[in-house]
Amino acid sequence: MGAYIISNMNHQNKTLKINLSIFFAISALVLGGFFATNFGQATSSGDASITVTRLFPGEYNNTKYSLALSDPDGLSKFEIKKSDGSIIWSGSPEGGTPPCPASIETGTITLNPSDFPLQGWVSDCLNSDTQYPIQASIPPLPGDVIINEFVSSPSVDGQEWYELLNTTDNEIGLTGSTIERAVPGDSITLSGNLPAHGILVFSVASNPANDEGDMVVLKNGSTDISAVSYGTISPEGVIHSSAPGIDESATLAAPSTWTVTGNPTKGWFNDAGQESAAPLLSTIDSSLSSTSITSNIGELGNPSATPTDEPDALYFEKSGEGKIVFTASLNLSDQTTVAVLQTLGTAMEMSGGHIAFDSETAEAMAATGAKIYMYGLDALGYESEPTIVVKNDADEIIDGTDIVSNIVYTPGGLNGGELSFGAAHFTQFDLPDPADIAAVAADKAALVDGLIQGDNANLASITSALAPLPSTGPASSSVITWASDSTTLVSNDGQTVTRPAFANGDATTTLTATITRGLATDTKVFNLTVLKLLENTPPSFDPIADQNINENSPQQEVLITNITPGDESDQILNIMAISSNPSIVPNPEVSGVGATRTLTYTPNTNGTAAITVTADDGGAENNTFSRTFSITVNPDPDIALLAADKSALTDDVIKGGNDDLAHIRENLTNPLPTSGSNGSMISWMSSEPARVSGDGTVTRPAFGEPDVLVTMTAQLSLGAQTDTKDFNVTVLAETTDPDIAAVAADKEALTEFLILNGNSSLDLITGSLSLSSYGDQGSTITWVSSNQNIVSNDGLTVVQPAFSDGDTAVTLTATITKGLATDTKVFNVTVLKLEVSADTTIISKTYSINTDEIDNETINNVPYGTSKDNFLAALTKNQSYQTWDSSDISDPVAEGDQLVVTAEDGTTFATYTVSALVLGAPTNLQITPSSPTNNTKPTLSWNPVAANPIVTDTEYIVEIYDSSGENIYPDTTITTSGVTYTIEDSLDDDNYSWQVRARNSVEYSDWSNAGNFTIDTVAPTVTKLGDDSADVILETGDTNLYFSEALSSSSQTAITNKLTAKADKALSYYWNENYILTITAGEITTFADDVTADAIDLTGNTTAGLMLIDSEELSVTNDTTGEAYATIQAAIDDADEGDIINVGSETYNENLEIDKALTLLGDPGDEGAGPAAEAPVIINASDNCDLIISIEANDVTVKGFVLEGNGECGSSVVKIDQGISGATISDNEIKNGGGKGVDLSGNSSLNLITNNIIHNNQSGIWIGNSKENTISDNKIYDNGMGVQLVDNGCDECSSDVSGNKITGNIIDNNNSSGIYVGDGYITFRELTISNNEITNNKNYYGIYFNGMTDSVVLVDKNTIDGNSTYGIYFTGEISNSTSTVSNNIITDNGSAGIYLNSSISGVTMTGNTIQNNGVRSETTGVVVLSVSGNKAYKNTISGNGSIEVSNEDENIENIFDAEQNWWGTASSTEIANKMNGLVDFTPWYINPSMTILSSAISGDTIDATTRDIDFKETSDGEVGLPSGTSVITMGNDSVLNFASSTNTAQGGNIVIAGVTTTLSTFALGDLTVVDLTLVQTIGGQAVTIEKAVKLVSGISGTPIVLTNTSSSNASVSIPDGTTIMAPSGWNGTIEPPKTGSASGTAPSGFSIGSTVISVGSPDVTLIFDTPVTLTLTGVTGPVGYKPAGVDSVWVQIMSTCAGTYSNPTSPIFPSECAITNGTDTKIVTYHFTTFGSLVTTETPSTVVVVVLGGGGGGGYYVSTPTPTPTITPTPTVGQVLGASAFRFTVTLQKGSKGDDVMELQNRLTAEGVYDGPKTGYFGPLTEAGVKAYQKKYSIDTAGVVGPVTMAKLNGSQVLGVSTSAETEAKITALKTQLASLLTQLLKLLQDQAASLRVR
Repeated sequence: MGAYIISNMNHQNKTLKINLSIFFAISALVLGGFFATNFGQATSSGDASITVTRLFPGEYNNTKYSLALSDPDGLSKFEIKKSDGSIIWSGSPEGGTPPCPASIETGTITLNPSDFPLQGWVSDCLNSDTQYPIQASIPPLPGDVIINEFVSSPSVDGQEWYELLNTTDNEIGLTGSTIERAVPGDSITLSGNLPAHGILVFSVASNPANDEGDMVVLKNGSTDISAVSYGTISPEGVIHSSAPGIDESATLAAPSTWTVTGNPTKGWFNDAGQESAAPLLSTIDSSLSSTSITSNIGELGNPSATPTDEPDALYFEKSGEGKIVFTASLNLSDQTTVAVLQTLGTAMEMSGGHIAFDSETAEAMAATGAKIYMYGLDALGYESEPTIVVKNDADEIIDGTDIVSNIVYTPGGLNGGELSFGAAHFTQFDLPDPADIAAVAADKAALVDGLIQGDNANLASITSALAPLPSTGPASSSVITWASDSTTLVSNDGQTVTRPAFANGDATTTLTATITRGLATDTKVFNLTVLKLLENTPPSFDPIADQNINENSPQQEVLITNITPGDESDQILNIMAISSNPSIVPNPEVSGVGATRTLTYTPNTNGTAAITVTADDGGAENNTFSRTFSITVNPDPDIALLAADKSALTDDVIKGGNDDLAHIRENLTNPLPTSGSNGSMISWMSSEPARVSGDGTVTRPAFGEPDVLVTMTAQLSLGAQTDTKDFNVTVLAETTDPDIAAVAADKEALTEFLILNGNSSLDLITGSLSLSSYGDQGSTITWVSSNQNIVSNDGLTVVQPAFSDGDTAVTLTATITKGLATDTKVFNVTVLKLEVSADTTIISKTYSINTDEIDNETINNVPYGTSKDNFLAALTKNQSYQTWDSSDISDPVAEGDQLVVTAEDGTTFATYTVSALVLGAPTNLQITPSSPTNNTKPTLSWNPVAANPIVTDTEYIVEIYDSSGENIYPDTTITTSGVTYTIEDSLDDDNYSWQVRARNSVEYSDWSNAGNFTIDTVAPTVTKLGDDSADVILETGDTNLYFSEALSSSSQTAITNKLTAKADKALSYYWNENYILTITAGEITTFADDVTADAIDLTGNTTAGLMLIDSEELSVTNDTTGEAYATIQAAIDDADEGDIINVGSETYNENLEIDKALTLLGDPGDEGAGPAAEAPVIINASDNCDLIISIEANDVTVKGFVLEGNGECGSSVVKIDQGISGATISDNEIKNGGGKGVDLSGNSSLNLITNNIIHNNQSGIWIGNSKENTISDNKIYDNGMGVQLVDNGCDECSSDVSGNKITGNIIDNNNSSGIYVGDGYITFRELTISNNEITNNKNYYGIYFNGMTDSVVLVDKNTIDGNSTYGIYFTGEISNSTSTVSNNIITDNGSAGIYLNSSISGVTMTGNTIQNNGVRSETTGVVVLSVSGNKAYKNTISGNGSIEVSNEDENIENIFDAEQNWWGTASSTEIANKMNGLVDFTPWYINPSMTILSSAISGDTIDATTRDIDFKETSDGEVGLPSGTSVITMGNDSVLNFASSTNTAQGGNIVIAGVTTTLSTFALGDLTVVDLTLVQTIGGQAVTIEKAVKLVSGISGTPIVLTNTSSSNASVSIPDGTTIMAPSGWNGTIEPPKTGSASGTAPSGFSIGSTVISVGSPDVTLIFDTPVTLTLTGVTGPVGYKPAGVDSVWVQIMSTCAGTYSNPTSPIFPSECAITNGTDTKIVTYHFTTFGSLVTTETPSTVVVVVLGGGGGGGYYVSTPTPTPTITPTPTVGQVLGASAFRFTVTLQKGSKGDDVMELQNRLTAEGVYDGPKTGYFGPLTEAGVKAYQKKYSIDTAGVVGPVTMAKLNGSQVLGVSTSAETEAKITALKTQLASLLTQLLKLLQDQAASLRVR
């Protein structure tokens, strides 16, 4: 029962491990047998597994099985079905991740035996395009399958075999089971399914078993299913049987009895008991009968060799159709054969005249002989033996000669006409339709000579083209193809007839017509004789005199006279002139008619050219006559004069005053010369006019800038001659920095005078100086003083030194700076000393000093007891140079003490006497206990004052003031108890100040300095956070707690600790001096619980449990005030205008009246319509029909609620009352309203209903007489009506609903209309319905309009889909109104897409997609009952019911205007058939993108000269032209746009025409496989393929031709079905062929010609899977291309296309080739770039052929190391000039012309046998040269270049470079062979690389 691995599969780097205890076969079902397949090593760690396990043993009828799937990484997905087809698993096992969603969540599934076999598939989520089949059958248990018979000793080279028997009623899976022998590791691995009671035989090579004795065990995993031992080995101690001998078998004769027999029954039952169960072959027989196939397989005996002769041979017969009889013996015991026969019912297809087998059956039975019968030929119409058509698997007709034999046709009989034949191979056999056979015969008979001979007398005298050969049969429209056996005489289409030369005589050929219809085919041969040409007399004219003219002469004329056409006077002469040197004289033009004509030419330069004039009468021979004259062009004398003036123009002439032109510092010669001495005119141009102007003026670069090189160009002209001469002039930069000069100037200007500022000189400074900060030249000046105590840095402060210090010298340094330049200047100044002082004044802030009386100065108010030191410290000198004598001062100070002060001058003095002493003010005021204090009677104290020694009764007075300044203890309070005072009456809490002074009986002291104290008996409070309504949340940043007073430090710590403990995030704290605690949160922090703490102030007052954080929750809060409420209505009632009421997530049973402007805020959620999942719910609180919300004030917002009405009665959920405006209803779910979900009442306006979910209401939104509201982005579904705009319920009154906008809503599945407008008296000046999805509304309409007056309606950009009846319905009375229905998608509605009733007018329908409407009811896309003012244009209208537009206007003459629409077809007949009534649909668009009107189509041509053509997909990655078109005529500015259909590669794959294509194994149009993941090289440019689109012609098999009316010299032909490929930068457009840029570098030896054509994309190179053809009209010479988007090197196209000009063959991908017909050139290319003609400038003398790899330029590259001048000839048909060795391939004789003749003339000249002109015409001179050449090489001198002469000429030759040396010929031939070999090698390597990539 253990699971085991049956297969490993790596799909998209994903390991799939399937663990089974039953059989799963993966990947391939082959002929009914299932094979386990190993898909390679696992490379991913993710494992997906499937396990099936038997749950419990027992009888099969009650045994259960479990199926378990797992996929740990969610990267696999499965689908598994039961035997009845029901799906039991789909998706990924674990629920998966996109793109693998699981539809079944369970881990295991229980199965019954009847559920088997299981079928299904597994794939990788990331690449689900590949699905690997899987199947499962029931696994074996012991006894289910038994070993029934075996042979262990076969004859030499025989096979041992083991026969297994299924004993059960169920099919058993054997895959993965093994048959083991005693030898270790010796086992047979089994596969396949064993039918119920069936037998299978497994054979192996001889001798793995022990012939004399062994043990055989059938195992499933580790479980033994069946075992038998034989011979001498008996591990169990029991011998089940003796060892069988040679070719004997051990046979289970009874349930447990083994015997040995010499007649094995391989593959069959051993006894009747076994056979009676359900024989295998009978089972096959019965299963086939279900497919209407009968067989005798169930009647056969031992099937190891079936009979081979009828009627006993094995057959399978399908009644009335046919039979297959096996004429070779089949071994029906072989499991593969049985598997084939089991599925023969589905593998064999039989029908009238047709028998086919699938590819697997055909392969499996390939070596099996069979006889096949086809029945019913009489009924099919056959009257004789038909031809048997044999096809392969690809439905292609193949040669059946070796497959079909012994055909016997028997008409009549039981089988109604029978055809039998032997079939050597199982494949597909078909009989042509008798009608087709008859049609072919009739068309063959109708093909007569007269039908094809055209203007010829008969087929025996052909001289001109045949009649157009019919491609269809004249009698029965068979398909006819034609083939000529000599296309050089008559082309396949008969339109080109080439008559033989007169000398060659008449010629014969045959023309074969192949007539085909269906599978019937026949041929008819016509014999033709093409008559030779008639003999001809050449024309003639007079000799022409040589010409002599001067250079630069104007156009010249020369007359050609006496021109005669020879003897044939009716011939038309063509005369042309060829110059031997076109660079001197171009080929002249010949004009005129008759016997005299005019030759005109204009010389290019001086020199001599020979002009050959040739007259051609058009005959086949002797048709030309030539004469040659010379033109000598003399040099222009102005050339020498101009050269002399140029030579005289030297450096010295223009240098002016400069030393030379390399060192220019000043102007050049002024003026510069304007004329030369020989009369030439001279003008000047400067490359740098800013430095040297045209007249020679010089402007030098600034200091520090580089010198500048300037080219001065002199342009000289004299007459027609011009020339130029360049002078290189170097202008030197300035050498002096201007900043240095500025600094120097400002330094020089900085003089003594400027800084004195009123001082007389720098040596006599007594006042401030003037130090400037800026110089006149823009410099900055800074100053530094050497002694800032005397002179400050800015000079404004000057302090004179004391007299005793003397004068002081100070240095002032000025630093002058500009840019990088700097300098300093020093000024030495002397500040004069002060004069000597006589000041004796002293100062005191403590004492009063009296100086009013001369010599009687006194010091007053000195307190008693003042010490001498304190006394002197309280005095200050007024002049520091004073000296004091204090020797007379006592300690303490006494009255009469004297202080003598001497002035600085030493002679002046003053005496200060201490006057009367006074009481001092008390000091050191204190309070006990210390402040602040909660003691209301504190004690005050101070230090005592010194007493008057005479009066000792000192007392103190105290005064106390409260915070208001009131003296609450005035000076009447006197203490005599010392220096303390205890307050007697309790003081109130306050801040107090106090003072004290002393007194005695004589005097008072001053008041002391004030003391302060605070009385505080009140405990602290705080402004808490939170309001008991919700958890307190601190936002990131600072939040403050405000306390009433300062707290003690211990209390502060306790509070912050409590906050930290309760917060869910870390916090930091700061206490400031204003009793504020600042809490800092680093992230959002929540307090879910209250926080309390004991608060203690500085006096010890305590508040226990002070509430800091109040988190108790109330659900309704006024966010503006912070108040919380128990109900919403309470909050509304208590709110003010503008408040925001926040409602928590609970359910509220309330009916709300909002009578003031406020916001009611629930939980609107993050995005999408409707509220959040946890939004608050408001339910009707009453039993009556009250509103949930009544809005009775302007500017109310209700947002984020679930609003649920009472669905039992007719009340609304939300009502916006009469006259209300500015209401916003958003992000709510509004449901179960018995009336309206939202009711906009009369006269309300400017309200917004947005982003709501509105469902299960009688009406979703009701708008009655309400204006200018916006209904947007709501989901409105499952209501009675979606949105209604109606009257206000009044009779005979008008309801105005103007200006409403209904936009962006989803209006779905409502029981009536989606949007209903009307029903009553309603007006709306403007109504907009836009961008809505109006879908699946039942019973009625998507949008319904019933009457409108003075209205403007816009219905725009809506999706109106799947509605029960009409998409849009207009009815009712319409007056003075217009409606625009635009850009809508109107699809799949039950009735018409749009319906206009008979009263409707003014409706314009445009830009809409109206499709698939009325299909069920077979109605119409658009129904019009009135055409008045209604029209439809630029819509897509298709696929609607039976009619697209029905005009049912009662006036049958009224025509409905439906012009310029796309009707899903370009056929006017089909369109007309879809119209009812008079409908004008002309013109119509012929393509879905509506870029081409039918008026732009003429035949197969699209006129796109003034417009772009946008294409739309015909399938994914494919676009097509309109049917019947293949030619597009474009203009220079028009493009083809495929952008919308172009696909981009993903993961190496790209979708093209609906098929996912692998780029690494991409099949080109010719089925060559290439790797497009590799970079393609086009002209040296790398192109990486990342985009693709397939282009299909409108005429099957006909190429798409692009032409450009602005460029008539080029056209493009793109084969039907071509895939266009491009890099990522392609914008998806193709431009027509148009004149391109000749920029870029020409190939060596060439210049770019006059024809340059750009085609495709200007930015990127486009590549094709099939080569396209570009035709260049008038181009016959070499051609080339350059890559798109770059001005790079041009690449010459070296390869010549094989085939003919009309049918050239393809080049090697991705290159190109070219071919010319002598007039035009075709370029066959795999890419679009810029192409053009090349003009030869030099010709190689040595040819080096190099094979080019990669992309463009695929042929050869011809290197030209030694250029020599040459004449550019015109290439011949099929050859490119100079590309490789020229080979003569056609007979040349008199009358021949073209490049072959010109090459012949070159060759004869080189051989020295021809000195005539090289004209390309074979005349008498050429004939003489040929005869001389033939004589030289001993060839018969016939004068004709035939095979022998051609063989000699074809030694080696490049056009125009002839050599006669034998060695040169051999070398060139070897080079040609080498080039060919290298090309073949390149192709071989490319094929090998492609093959490796495919593997």
